[in-house]
Formats: sequence, structure tokens, C-alpha cells
Amino acid sequence: MAESRNSREVERIIAEKKERLKELACINRTTQILKEGKSLDETFQQIVKILPQSWQYPERTVARICYAGKEYLSQHFRKTEWCQQQAFQTINGKEGIIEVFYLQEFRQLDEGPFLKEERDLINKLTSILSNYIDSLEAREITRFKENAIHLDIVDRVFVWNGDSNVFFTMILQLEDRVNVENDTNVGMVKVILLVEDSEKYYSRYLPILYSNVMEQTKRIIDDVIPGIRIRT
Repeated sequence: MAESRNSREVERIIAEKKERLKELACINRTTQILKEGKSLDETFQQIVKILPQSWQYPERTVARICYAGKEYLSQHFRKTEWCQQQAFQTINGKEGIIEVFYLQEFRQLDEGPFLKEERDLINKLTSILSNYIDSLEAREITRFKENAIHLDIVDRVFVWNGDSNVFFTMILQLEDRVNVENDTNVGMVKVILLVEDSEKYYSRYLPILYSNVMEQTKRIIDDVIPGIRIRT
């Protein structure tokens, strides 16, 4: 009886180790695909093909990656009720999701028929993909900046992240640069310094900053001169 229990325990440990090795192989293979530097479409299509191999029942597993309005499907893909998924968002506001489906019902485990380790794996994969896309965007911005420096026609670069307030921010930033000396010396206006050299990040921070400043100004004017309206 004791030998039987020990044998089952050994089998369980071996099975767990095999699952962990499959997950590590998936991460390593995904990283290798990203390093090949192919187009985003080719990269996502290659990655989605290897995903089923890393779940418990590869022969009965399919996967889908959705990003920026496009779908990338593994072989024999079809959607079922047994799904594990994780969404991600890039710095420019584009959204994506990785979905893994079982084609038949299996026994209940940590998350429906899925293991908690598989949840960890899909979370890591979405993080890897979003970071990779962000790095591609950063390279494009750097390349644009270098060209702009050579052309000497661009004062500042802003990155579109889906928020239209960035256009309002561009105008305010230009106005502030023109008026800062007069406003501080004559109008005694205080200055807020934002120290950030990443176009992606200051394109997100500045709209929030300007919005808060305008809201505070509106409140002050409402307190001092009731009935006066200020556009925000």
C-alpha cells in the first residue's frame, strides 16, 4: 500500500516537472521568435501556433491572439466554453488578448480545467508581447527624432495614445513656452516642472497635468468671481 502511494507521488511529481518544462519551453521559444525581428503579423502567427503545446492537453487545445483589430489563430481553431484568457494594453493605448481554448471538457482544476501555473504562463506571455510592442514603438519614435534633428524642423514630438486631449496639450505647451517669461515675471505665475524625456510618457502626463491645472484655476475663479465661466 505504501509502495503504491509512493509510486503515485513520484508519477505526480514527474508530471508536474514535465508541465513546467513545457511552460519554460514556450517562453523560450516565444523569446526566440521575437528576436527574429519579423513583421508583427508573422511574429504573432508563429507564437500562436506554439501555444497549444504548452497546455495540459495539446492535441485538444487551440489558441488565438487578437491585437489592433486583427486575429491570429492556431491550427483547427474554434471557440469553445472552456477558455483561459488574458488581455493586455500597450503604451500607445492599443489593446490585445491571448486566448486558449480546450476543445472538450476536462476535469476541474484551479481555474476551470486549467492549472494555476497555466494562468501564470499566459500572464507572462501577455507581458512579454506588450513589452515587445512597446519597444518597437520606442524604436520608431527614436528613429523619427533622429530624422527630425537632421531636418531641424521639429521642436517637440508627441505620441498619439488614443486621447484627443493631447492636441489641446500641444497648443497649451506652445503657448506656455512663448508666455512663460512674461507670466512669471509680471503675473507672478508659479511654474510646475515635469522632468521626463520619454515622448510616450510626457504625452500621457501633460494632458493630465494641464487638465488638473485648468480645473484648479476654474475653482479659484469661481470662488473669487462667482458666475464667471472658464472653458476646460
